[in-house]
Amino acid sequence: MENNTDKKYILEVKNLSKYFPIATNFFGKPTCYLKAVNNVSFSLEKGKTIGVVGESGCGKTTTGRSIIKLYDITSGDIYFKGQRIGAGTRSYKMAIKKAKLDCKEKIKAEVEKGLSSEELQVLKSQYKSERNAIISENEKLIKSSIYDQKYCNKEYSDKLVAEVKEKYQEIFAKLEKGFPWLATAAAGAPMLGFLGTVTGMVRAFYNMAAAGSSADITTLSGGIYEALVTTVAGLVVGIIALFAYNYLVARVDGVVNQLEAKTMEFMDLLNEPAN
Repeated sequence: MENNTDKKYILEVKNLSKYFPIATNFFGKPTCYLKAVNNVSFSLEKGKTIGVVGESGCGKTTTGRSIIKLYDITSGDIYFKGQRIGAGTRSYKMAIKKAKLDCKEKIKAEVEKGLSSEELQVLKSQYKSERNAIISENEKLIKSSIYDQKYCNKEYSDKLVAEVKEKYQEIFAKLEKGFPWLATAAAGAPMLGFLGTVTGMVRAFYNMAAAGSSADITTLSGGIYEALVTTVAGLVVGIIALFAYNYLVARVDGVVNQLEAKTMEFMDLLNEPAN
């Protein structure tokens, strides 16, 4: 796909022409055209406004419809943000036709001069080489124009999708900031509570062993109290963190899915062919 290197313009229209066939021959080939728009060029910088003014029937609407691809243009190029989104082939076909006619006219003129066959053969080779170079170059331009006209919507929409995804990935990164800490708290708090349970029970049995036969309920109560308090604290923190984490993840996933669905819907709309 052809790109324009001048990035300061958001829209560039170069030699835009749109012809409508109004008469055809027996084989259905157009023989007469209405030149609704002929060789129009302008550029629009980002943040600027341009007005297209003219009397009724001068081609304002056709120009606009050609730019937004409701019409396939006859010739010229349309660039949006440096990328060609519209291209015509008539000017290239006319250049090929002109090159062939010019070659014939030049050879005919040389023949009329009465040159020798050797000199005439050299000139013929030169003129045909020039003609073939022009034809080859314009055939490449025709292929490029046809490709851009046919596939630019998909390529541009894919590029736009990538840019949009990059933008909302930055937003999601901010939304998900702190999620690892919350997940760690949800998983780690019960483990710390369990550790407190174990240390509390170790303390209780240690005190009971130290007291020997004089051990009573107060000897065990301190360790058991510690074990239960740490267990409850760990579970409370873990449960709250777990519910909060799952709730926030669900909310963020909902936003992601909604944005992706809207983006895909918009891209499908861009790729939908105009009737």
